[in-house]
Amino acid sequence: MKNKRLLILALLTLVIIVAASISTNKRAPQTVIEKINLSPDLQSQINNVAQIIIESADGAVHIAKDGNEWVVMQADNYPARFDKVKKLVLDTADLYVLSEKTSNPALFNELGVEDITEENSDSTLLTLLDSSGTSLTSIIVGNSRTQDSVYVRTADSNNTYLVSGQPDVATNPTDWIEKTLFNVADERVMEVVIEHPDGDILNLTRAQGEENFTLTNIPEGRKSRSEYFTNQPGTFLSNVSILDAKSREVFSFPEQPVKTTIATYDGLVATINSAKVNGQDHTSLEFSVDESLYTSTQDMADDSAIVIGEEEPATLDIKQEVQGLNDKVRGWVFVIPQAKHLILSKTTSELTDVIEEESSL
Repeated sequence: MKNKRLLILALLTLVIIVAASISTNKRAPQTVIEKINLSPDLQSQINNVAQIIIESADGAVHIAKDGNEWVVMQADNYPARFDKVKKLVLDTADLYVLSEKTSNPALFNELGVEDITEENSDSTLLTLLDSSGTSLTSIIVGNSRTQDSVYVRTADSNNTYLVSGQPDVATNPTDWIEKTLFNVADERVMEVVIEHPDGDILNLTRAQGEENFTLTNIPEGRKSRSEYFTNQPGTFLSNVSILDAKSREVFSFPEQPVKTTIATYDGLVATINSAKVNGQDHTSLEFSVDESLYTSTQDMADDSAIVIGEEEPATLDIKQEVQGLNDKVRGWVFVIPQAKHLILSKTTSELTDVIEEESSL
């Protein structure tokens, strides 16, 4: 009888040990589970990606590699944001399957992975190709499940998955263009001249070392407004960004745009044409060198004393700067933020007030 009890106790112990082992395995970290990459071939061919096509019912964008530069074809081949392009390619190559989902086409719209040609489709087709046009991967991106997971379907099959990751598949071309243009520090600006088609000319100057601009051509009976207003035109060249870009070959300015000339103490000259066309603020720019100011600046730099044992201060090469700026703006018309456009539209009447006559008692 005693042996029987011992046998039963041993069996119970064995059952508990087995159960405990199964429970431990079920609680094992997910990292021990092998992850399946959605596009395994893409990982080994990341450097071969030369084209990105993103399509939806609302629009499409085609981004292509042109030499060493990525360009947005719908923006007249204007440079694309390299960081954004790189992130999309890497994110696409790093999509891992969390679980398989339905292969029934009737249920695709519930996951948002229906064909983009279907009525009321909310899906997005993402295709990465090499330079020969061969597809490296093509997936239909659907609804997000969490902030870091999304439903997808391989474009050439009915296989749907929940994958980890969230690739940016924006189809608006302006989301992909490089929006940062250039930055010329405010304190370098010496003079601003704004010429309006109606003949109004706004002329602002500032002596080197001074903080505020002076309006030089104040009409009789008027006085300059506060420095806050007169200093605004001198800030145009700082931190210039764009909303969109168009090729000069396909864009025409009105016959008489507003012309603005901005000169710096060291010889940089910006010539700017601006106009509102179809409700958007358009601007073209061209840079040049004022040789008289450039020569004067170089002479001052040559005559400056150099203390032995100290590094010679680096001087800005204006001619190289001009070349670099023109490389960015030549051949383009930019849609700029309204705040920047308002700076270029300042008039004499805006920067002056009527002098009120004192009443005599």
